[in-house]
Amino acid sequence: MSAMHLSISINCPRRDGLTQSLLRRLRLHTDKERFLERRSKEETAVTTIFEKTLKCPVCETEFETSTVASTNQVSAHTDFKPVAMGVQPYFFFVHTCPNCFYSAYEEGFEDEIDSEIADSIRAEMVPYKDRFGPMEPSPSYKYLFAAICAEASDLAYTTIADLYLRGAWCAAEEGETELEGRMREEAVENYIKGLDAGEVEKEERAQITYLIGELLRRLGRAEESKIWFEKVSSEIIDSKEQKWLLQAAKQQSSEPKEFFEDFLKDSAV
Repeated sequence: MSAMHLSISINCPRRDGLTQSLLRRLRLHTDKERFLERRSKEETAVTTIFEKTLKCPVCETEFETSTVASTNQVSAHTDFKPVAMGVQPYFFFVHTCPNCFYSAYEEGFEDEIDSEIADSIRAEMVPYKDRFGPMEPSPSYKYLFAAICAEASDLAYTTIADLYLRGAWCAAEEGETELEGRMREEAVENYIKGLDAGEVEKEERAQITYLIGELLRRLGRAEESKIWFEKVSSEIIDSKEQKWLLQAAKQQSSEPKEFFEDFLKDSAV
């Protein structure tokens, strides 16, 4: 995807939606006038949603769900939470079966699931089914369920961490402060496990290291966050392309900002 494209097609989100695409977009900030002109054009585009039928691989229930057709991004928080015009697209990335509460990205409804894993998922979801009954879970809980299902399916730590992170974004929008904190904690734990397990490509290690530091900072764990911000420099493999990460780590460890553009728009990336 070119950084100049304003409306992007979305099928299943991957971590490069958190990091690589952001890097491409931050390059626009090296020219402030160009950035402001581009942002003005972006603000005419909005996220579009459509209905789609999915079939649950656990209980075979077919159901209608809302999914993202296209979106834009006009800004980003320093924990990589994107800001789009209109409705925020990450509310619709995860889908939940209304019968058994199996939850996943759209691609998670395309493949068969081992019967033992399916049984484990059913068991994990029972308390939540009892709690919500016929009500549709909020986006934050859909991400929580998806993370639980991913753990039951023995998916990568970083995949699980991404789910918890996006769930924390939703919880923040919903005013679910306790759940937001819980999901940020889980994201940190799983990103660290992913780094230790060698799941993260060397090109992404600095970004994930920075993100761990930022999540710890937002959790009020200041001293720990500074340790992780200091580690960013040792994970840099391209000083020119990743200069923005060094600046972000320095900024967030000393005078934290809420948005990347608050301190990157006038600087070379």
